[in-house]
Amino acid sequence: MVKLASARESRTYGHRAARNRLEYINAGFYLLAAVLLVGGFAAQLSAAPAFGKSGLAVVLIGLAGVFVVNGHDLVAHLAGVDYCLFLVDFDVQLALVEFAVPLAHIVGTILTFIGILFFLIQGKSWVWLCLSGSCLFSVGGLLNVVKVSKMQRRDGVRLEKLRGRAHESLSRRREGQLPLILESSRRKKAEEVRPVVRIPASTPTRYKEMP
Repeated sequence: MVKLASARESRTYGHRAARNRLEYINAGFYLLAAVLLVGGFAAQLSAAPAFGKSGLAVVLIGLAGVFVVNGHDLVAHLAGVDYCLFLVDFDVQLALVEFAVPLAHIVGTILTFIGILFFLIQGKSWVWLCLSGSCLFSVGGLLNVVKVSKMQRRDGVRLEKLRGRAHESLSRRREGQLPLILESSRRKKAEEVRPVVRIPASTPTRYKEMP
Protein backbone atom coordinates (compact mmCIF):
# COMPACT_ATOMS: atom_id res chain seq x y z
CA MET A 1 0.00 0.00 0.00
CA VAL A 2 1.31 3.44 -0.91
CA LYS A 3 1.87 5.73 2.06
CA LEU A 4 2.26 9.49 2.03
CA ALA A 5 5.32 10.86 3.82
CA SER A 6 3.24 13.42 5.71
CA ALA A 7 1.12 10.65 7.17
CA ARG A 8 4.03 8.34 7.96
CA GLU A 9 6.13 11.04 9.67
CA SER A 10 3.77 11.33 12.62
CA ARG A 11 2.11 8.01 13.26
CA THR A 12 0.56 8.32 16.70
CA TYR A 13 -0.51 4.79 17.52
CA GLY A 14 2.70 3.56 19.19
CA HIS A 15 6.44 3.85 19.73
CA ARG A 16 8.83 3.16 16.85
CA ALA A 17 9.41 -0.47 17.88
CA ALA A 18 5.71 -1.14 18.42
CA ARG A 19 4.83 0.67 15.19
CA ASN A 20 7.29 -1.42 13.16
CA ARG A 21 6.01 -4.57 14.85
CA LEU A 22 2.45 -3.66 13.88
CA GLU A 23 3.51 -3.03 10.28
CA TYR A 24 5.20 -6.46 10.09
CA ILE A 25 2.18 -8.15 11.66
CA ASN A 26 -0.03 -6.27 9.20
CA ALA A 27 2.01 -7.48 6.21
CA GLY A 28 2.16 -11.06 7.53
CA PHE A 29 -1.58 -11.08 8.16
CA TYR A 30 -2.21 -9.87 4.61
CA LEU A 31 0.04 -12.62 3.21
CA LEU A 32 -1.75 -15.26 5.28
CA ALA A 33 -5.13 -13.97 4.11
CA ALA A 34 -3.97 -14.13 0.48
CA VAL A 35 -2.82 -17.74 0.93
CA LEU A 36 -6.18 -18.66 2.46
CA LEU A 37 -8.03 -17.03 -0.44
CA VAL A 38 -5.94 -18.87 -3.04
CA GLY A 39 -6.37 -22.18 -1.22
CA GLY A 40 -10.11 -21.68 -0.76
CA PHE A 41 -10.74 -20.81 -4.40
CA ALA A 42 -8.46 -23.63 -5.57
CA ALA A 43 -10.62 -26.06 -3.58
CA GLN A 44 -13.55 -25.10 -5.84
CA LEU A 45 -11.82 -26.97 -8.69
CA SER A 46 -12.34 -30.25 -6.86
CA ALA A 47 -15.20 -32.48 -7.99
CA ALA A 48 -16.13 -33.39 -4.42
CA PRO A 49 -18.86 -31.06 -3.06
CA ALA A 50 -17.45 -31.31 0.47
CA PHE A 51 -14.17 -29.76 -0.70
CA GLY A 52 -16.10 -26.94 -2.37
CA LYS A 53 -17.98 -25.95 0.79
CA SER A 54 -14.87 -26.27 2.95
CA GLY A 55 -12.97 -24.11 0.48
CA LEU A 56 -15.63 -21.40 0.68
CA ALA A 57 -15.35 -21.45 4.48
CA VAL A 58 -11.58 -20.93 4.12
CA VAL A 59 -12.29 -18.04 1.72
CA LEU A 60 -14.50 -16.41 4.36
CA ILE A 61 -11.65 -16.61 6.88
CA GLY A 62 -9.25 -15.08 4.35
CA LEU A 63 -11.70 -12.25 3.62
CA ALA A 64 -11.96 -11.52 7.34
CA GLY A 65 -8.16 -11.18 7.41
CA VAL A 66 -8.22 -8.80 4.43
CA PHE A 67 -10.87 -6.72 6.20
CA VAL A 68 -8.74 -6.44 9.36
CA VAL A 69 -5.62 -5.43 7.40
CA ASN A 70 -7.36 -2.74 5.35
CA GLY A 71 -9.20 -1.47 8.42
CA HIS A 72 -5.83 -1.07 10.16
CA ASP A 73 -4.46 0.80 7.13
CA LEU A 74 -7.43 3.16 6.99
CA VAL A 75 -7.26 3.99 10.71
CA ALA A 76 -3.48 4.49 10.50
CA HIS A 77 -3.89 6.83 7.52
CA LEU A 78 -6.54 8.87 9.33
CA ALA A 79 -4.36 9.07 12.45
CA GLY A 80 -1.43 10.18 10.29
CA VAL A 81 -3.27 13.36 9.26
CA ASP A 82 -4.90 13.90 12.68
CA TYR A 83 -8.29 12.86 11.23
CA CYS A 84 -8.42 16.15 9.25
CA LEU A 85 -10.67 15.14 6.37
CA PHE A 86 -10.85 18.74 5.14
CA LEU A 87 -7.29 18.34 3.79
CA VAL A 88 -8.83 16.43 0.88
CA ASP A 89 -9.94 19.81 -0.51
CA PHE A 90 -6.27 20.84 -0.88
CA ASP A 91 -4.79 17.57 -2.15
CA VAL A 92 -6.76 15.01 -4.15
CA GLN A 93 -4.08 12.31 -3.77
CA LEU A 94 -4.90 12.14 -0.05
CA ALA A 95 -8.40 10.94 -0.94
CA LEU A 96 -7.28 8.63 -3.76
CA VAL A 97 -4.31 6.98 -2.04
CA GLU A 98 -4.86 7.12 1.70
CA PHE A 99 -8.65 6.75 1.88
CA ALA A 100 -10.07 5.41 -1.39
CA VAL A 101 -7.78 2.37 -1.73
CA PRO A 102 -8.37 0.80 1.72
CA LEU A 103 -12.02 1.88 1.69
CA ALA A 104 -12.63 0.20 -1.68
CA HIS A 105 -10.98 -2.97 -0.40
CA ILE A 106 -13.05 -2.88 2.80
CA VAL A 107 -16.37 -2.46 0.96
CA GLY A 108 -15.32 -5.09 -1.59
CA THR A 109 -14.43 -7.49 1.20
CA ILE A 110 -17.79 -6.97 2.91
CA LEU A 111 -19.74 -7.53 -0.32
CA THR A 112 -17.74 -10.62 -1.24
CA PHE A 113 -18.09 -12.02 2.29
CA ILE A 114 -21.87 -11.53 2.28
CA GLY A 115 -22.15 -12.93 -1.25
CA ILE A 116 -20.21 -16.10 -0.41
CA LEU A 117 -22.08 -16.52 2.86
CA PHE A 118 -25.49 -16.34 1.17
CA PHE A 119 -24.17 -18.47 -1.68
CA LEU A 120 -23.47 -21.22 0.87
CA ILE A 121 -26.95 -20.81 2.34
CA GLN A 122 -29.22 -20.10 -0.63
CA GLY A 123 -27.28 -21.05 -3.75
CA LYS A 124 -26.45 -19.06 -6.87
CA SER A 125 -28.86 -16.17 -6.31
CA TRP A 126 -26.22 -14.12 -4.42
CA VAL A 127 -23.33 -14.50 -6.85
CA TRP A 128 -23.76 -10.87 -8.00
CA LEU A 129 -22.55 -9.67 -4.59
CA CYS A 130 -19.30 -11.60 -5.08
CA LEU A 131 -18.92 -10.02 -8.51
CA SER A 132 -19.49 -6.53 -7.06
CA GLY A 133 -16.89 -7.15 -4.36
CA SER A 134 -14.39 -8.39 -6.94
CA CYS A 135 -14.95 -5.23 -9.01
CA LEU A 136 -14.21 -3.06 -5.96
CA PHE A 137 -11.05 -5.09 -5.31
CA SER A 138 -10.01 -4.33 -8.88
CA VAL A 139 -10.73 -0.60 -8.47
CA GLY A 140 -8.67 -0.39 -5.27
CA GLY A 141 -5.77 -2.30 -6.81
CA LEU A 142 -5.88 -0.15 -9.95
CA LEU A 143 -5.70 3.07 -7.91
CA ASN A 144 -2.72 1.69 -6.01
CA VAL A 145 -0.90 0.59 -9.19
CA VAL A 146 -1.46 3.95 -10.88
CA LYS A 147 -0.03 5.78 -7.88
CA VAL A 148 3.04 3.54 -7.66
CA SER A 149 3.80 3.83 -11.39
CA LYS A 150 3.37 7.60 -11.22
CA MET A 151 5.85 7.84 -8.34
CA GLN A 152 8.44 5.67 -10.10
CA ARG A 153 8.22 7.69 -13.31
CA ARG A 154 9.12 10.83 -11.36
CA ASP A 155 12.05 10.19 -9.04
CA GLY A 156 12.05 6.47 -8.41
CA VAL A 157 10.62 4.93 -5.29
CA ARG A 158 9.95 7.63 -2.74
CA LEU A 159 7.29 8.90 -0.39
CA GLU A 160 5.34 11.99 -1.37
CA LYS A 161 4.44 14.97 0.74
CA LEU A 162 0.97 16.36 0.74
CA ARG A 163 0.58 18.86 -2.06
CA GLY A 164 -1.17 22.19 -2.35
CA ARG A 165 -1.86 23.84 0.99
CA ALA A 166 -2.64 20.53 2.71
CA HIS A 167 0.86 20.01 4.15
CA GLU A 168 1.02 23.62 5.40
CA SER A 169 -2.42 23.33 7.01
CA LEU A 170 -1.44 20.11 8.74
CA SER A 171 1.86 21.64 9.96
CA ARG A 172 0.08 24.71 11.36
CA ARG A 173 -2.43 22.50 13.12
CA ARG A 174 0.37 20.45 14.70
CA GLU A 175 2.50 23.46 15.63
CA GLY A 176 3.22 23.37 19.34
CA GLN A 177 1.34 20.11 19.78
CA LEU A 178 2.91 16.73 20.46
CA PRO A 179 1.12 13.40 20.67
CA LEU A 180 0.94 12.06 24.21
CA ILE A 181 3.07 9.07 23.30
CA LEU A 182 5.90 11.20 21.92
CA GLU A 183 5.65 13.62 24.83
CA SER A 184 5.90 10.86 27.44
CA SER A 185 8.83 9.23 25.63
CA ARG A 186 10.69 12.54 25.53
CA ARG A 187 10.12 13.05 29.24
CA LYS A 188 11.52 9.59 29.96
CA LYS A 189 14.58 10.29 27.83
CA ALA A 190 15.12 13.63 29.58
CA GLU A 191 14.93 11.92 32.97
CA GLU A 192 17.43 9.29 31.86
CA VAL A 193 19.90 11.83 30.48
CA ARG A 194 19.62 14.21 33.44
CA PRO A 195 22.90 14.01 35.42
CA VAL A 196 22.76 12.98 39.03
CA VAL A 197 24.55 15.47 41.30
CA ARG A 198 26.01 13.86 44.38
CA ILE A 199 26.71 16.02 47.40
CA PRO A 200 29.83 14.88 49.26
CA ALA A 201 29.17 13.84 52.80
CA SER A 202 30.58 16.30 55.32
CA THR A 203 33.04 14.83 57.79
CA PRO A 204 32.33 15.73 61.43
CA THR A 205 34.89 18.00 63.07
CA ARG A 206 36.25 17.29 66.51
CA TYR A 207 35.66 19.87 69.15
CA LYS A 208 38.67 20.92 71.13
CA GLU A 209 38.33 20.51 74.81
CA MET A 210 38.37 23.74 76.70
CA PRO A 211 41.00 23.93 79.44
